[in-house]
Amino acid sequence: MSAIREAMQAWLGQMKWKWDQIDENRIRSFITGVNGQWVWTGAWNDLDTLLVCYSTYSFKVPSDRLPVVAEFLTLVNASLLFGNYELNLDTGQVRFKTSAMVYGAQLSPSMVHDLAFAGFSRVDQYMRSLMGVAFGQLDPRKAIDQAKLPVWATAAGKRALKGQPDGQPVATPNDVN
Repeated sequence: MSAIREAMQAWLGQMKWKWDQIDENRIRSFITGVNGQWVWTGAWNDLDTLLVCYSTYSFKVPSDRLPVVAEFLTLVNASLLFGNYELNLDTGQVRFKTSAMVYGAQLSPSMVHDLAFAGFSRVDQYMRSLMGVAFGQLDPRKAIDQAKLPVWATAAGKRALKGQPDGQPVATPNDVN
């Protein structure tokens, strides 16, 4: 069995999250953050040397909004120190990718956690701004400013931090065991 797969399964088990094996080299879980839901996919190569974490939004960008969303994601990517957004121009799918080379290293569940949560935080942070641009309510540059607000400064963030029923903590599984 793949050492990367074992580390991912151990991490998912520690988190008590349900997951599916998509194919030989990919695992998937459904995640809920403060601002919405997305699909997390952990993938690895056949040589067991590369771990890639994708967080894919549950909505698609309408084709007429692809150019402005591409502008927005370019602006976001230019400001990131780690990870990047990807936009599929054929399908309108948007995902965030983090990755690590792991050859010669022992991958631990905590390393998988850190890599996955680096993506979760960005996906949740930019979700409302991205949706605003994708569905015509926000200019890309104004959306960047909106996304810079910390989660605790938003109404949804305040509800989540207070533990109100309509708020959930960042990055929880949709269906916990």
